[in-house]
Amino acid sequence: MGRGEGKGWAKGLSAATDPRVARAAAAHRGLIYERQTPAELCRWRLSSSTRLPLVWSDAMAYVVGLTATDGCLITGRRRIDFKSGDRQLVDTYLATLGRTNRVRTEKTRKGVVFVTQFGDARLYEWLRAVDLTPRKSLTLGALDVPDSFLLPLARGLLDGDGTITNAVWRADTSRRSDYYYEWLRTRFVSASRAHLEWLRARLKASLGLRGWIVTERRENRPNLYFALGYGKHDSIRLLSALYADPTAPCLLRKRHIWESTSAAMTYRTAQRASPADRISVAAPLARSPKRRTSGYAKNRASDEIGRRSSFRSSCSKEREGSSPSSPTVCLLRR
Repeated sequence: MGRGEGKGWAKGLSAATDPRVARAAAAHRGLIYERQTPAELCRWRLSSSTRLPLVWSDAMAYVVGLTATDGCLITGRRRIDFKSGDRQLVDTYLATLGRTNRVRTEKTRKGVVFVTQFGDARLYEWLRAVDLTPRKSLTLGALDVPDSFLLPLARGLLDGDGTITNAVWRADTSRRSDYYYEWLRTRFVSASRAHLEWLRARLKASLGLRGWIVTERRENRPNLYFALGYGKHDSIRLLSALYADPTAPCLLRKRHIWESTSAAMTYRTAQRASPADRISVAAPLARSPKRRTSGYAKNRASDEIGRRSSFRSSCSKEREGSSPSSPTVCLLRR
């Protein structure tokens, strides 16, 4: 044994500076190691593994949607990081994968987020194969998803970086002071316009939705971000398809917005029916506060590509966002 060799001889060396390290790295490159002991027999604290099969399914499509928005493929380590302001969404992400990893909290400028991180080389490489990449925020494009799994993926994108807004507004008219209309809008948000263009084209081909894309700038952020929006009628078709299965994994507070809106529309339709055809429907939101008329909205016509006038509202209750501290819903109806 030469001088300076033995235990720890490779400390401080790299493949670029030592041929022995380079040969060892080349022999291991591309290999994926499997645990020989089943996870349930491991004595490690919080031992976990991905139990969801690595093939396209409704559950996997939902996981891909969440990873594309709130997830991160860590460069060079084949680890996956997922964070959200909703603890329930993080728990759903892990449960869908069949994992039991620890969830920790991190403080941010706006409050607290919940984070989980785990290593899974097989899942990491599978996500890379469907066109997810590290540092994807500005470069995310089309995802290689089959048509039959597009809707679960879109539900994951909506739960991660989307909003559903439902409100009742007083019309901007002097003829009738008691004229109101219901406002429903669905938005997908991303820093990559190419990704939203792809999503818009796929949803148009699948459900016949139009939608529009607008460019916006967030405060204290150097990069632009884009929003794919759908109006009331397109939102009804989209959300009806996304939440058709009540047992499908989703962010519960967003599904509740759609369920409340759908129940209210069903109730009003029944009330407008003739007495002979009227069906018995329980009044939804029976405990909701009385309708308030604290503001109005003015929104001129918008074309398909999103050129529209500014939206102004004096209703202080209406807020959008995907975090619990910034509710997505503004329910001002009975």
